[in-house]
Amino acid sequence: MKESEIETMVMAFGEAVDIAYESGFDAVEVHAGHGYLISQFLSPYINKRKDRWGGSFENRTRFMISAMQKVIGTAENRIAVLVKMNMRDAVKGGMEIEESLQVAKILEELGVGALVLSGGLVSRTPMYVMRGAIPPLIMGHEMTNPFMKIGVSLFGGRRV
Repeated sequence: MKESEIETMVMAFGEAVDIAYESGFDAVEVHAGHGYLISQFLSPYINKRKDRWGGSFENRTRFMISAMQKVIGTAENRIAVLVKMNMRDAVKGGMEIEESLQVAKILEELGVGALVLSGGLVSRTPMYVMRGAIPPLIMGHEMTNPFMKIGVSLFGGRRV
């Protein structure tokens, strides 16, 4: 993303809050986990930027802070703000609990009403996101294509 695109995206977070409020919602949940946009900036595994949006922890939190300041400012106590965030990315070189605790503290200081704790990157560790063992037999049982049914049942655990 170019600098101008980042600023446009921050503004869009605020616009989304207005849309939710005008639509009658009581709360918004900002998704800052699982490898989605905010998580991409936070994660040292994903964020390889060399500018003020990447590198150090302070730089990697800059987008989240900017977006959340816009969200909370737009919410103006009219609508509750929750944030779903990773505690761990579950990949080598990703966010770990120590940094996630710092992120949680920043979000608390910004005025977020609640945190929804999760973890994993959907593109790299999908079963970590879902929590628990990979259920290839159950997954295979639900397949309608006989080749997929056999393939998932026999090799699904290794593939995922």
